[in-house]
Amino acid sequence: MESVLNRIEKAVRWVAYAGTLLVIPLMLSMLTEVVSRYVFDSPTLWAYETGYFMTGSFFLLGIAFTLQVGGHVKVDLMTDIFPDRVNHIIYIIGYVLAGIFVAWTTVGLTDSFLETLHTGETTGESAWNPVLWPFRLVAAMGFALFAVQIAVELLRHIIRLKNGEPFVKKDGLLGEKES
Repeated sequence: MESVLNRIEKAVRWVAYAGTLLVIPLMLSMLTEVVSRYVFDSPTLWAYETGYFMTGSFFLLGIAFTLQVGGHVKVDLMTDIFPDRVNHIIYIIGYVLAGIFVAWTTVGLTDSFLETLHTGETTGESAWNPVLWPFRLVAAMGFALFAVQIAVELLRHIIRLKNGEPFVKKDGLLGEKES
């Protein structure tokens, strides 16, 4: 079971790493916009929407990885007081509730993607007016990965609870430490 969970987490990491590459076209589009607007007095038709597509995609492809490393905002006030068993139970309940919400959101985002793919809906925000389905696809994929990572975290806490293992607090990119 642990090897399956590790492979899933490795895939989540690779998606997040690939998502970081979106910073490059984001910076290039913003640079192009600034130069076009202020040097040539001729703003682009596409840079604004490219910017928000890239920024949104960057965050959506990183939410699962952020959970994996413990980077989401949480209040650890009580984890230092409660015993490991109680902490595992609290996190299990939290991941079940979050998992339901994120799975529901993923279904909605997938429906939205399929609808925009079918209708060819566009942004309506600029003269460029690109289709929305690529961004909606990224949103659905990002939340699907988020749901999968929540399931991994849930299973890890269930296994640790069952085996009587200590509660491990994740501190973002700094790593894990026993509480």
